[in-house]
Amino acid sequence: MKSKLTKKQREKIMKQFGGRMPTKEEIFEKIKASQERMMQALAGAARTAPSDPETRKQLLGVIERAATLRKKIYKQVIKEKPPKVKENPNSTN
Repeated sequence: MKSKLTKKQREKIMKQFGGRMPTKEEIFEKIKASQERMMQALAGAARTAPSDPETRKQLLGVIERAATLRKKIYKQVIKEKPPKVKENPNSTN
């Protein structure tokens, strides 16, 4: 069952894609890029997390929920196996 976009939603999407409706592949690429940025940010947060056990536990819970969401999005929407999380190329170790 397809849902119709409201005029406001359609205009917002078109604004993001330079005044045209994106293809399904373009939308999936945006989703993939967003998922990768989220996982890299969480991996960076885990590396720099404070030594407080409660904070680390909360961060681990967030990472687990994000990984589950990412897996679900890849399985149901993109229909591919999610790639391994890469190190952030912009970070300095």
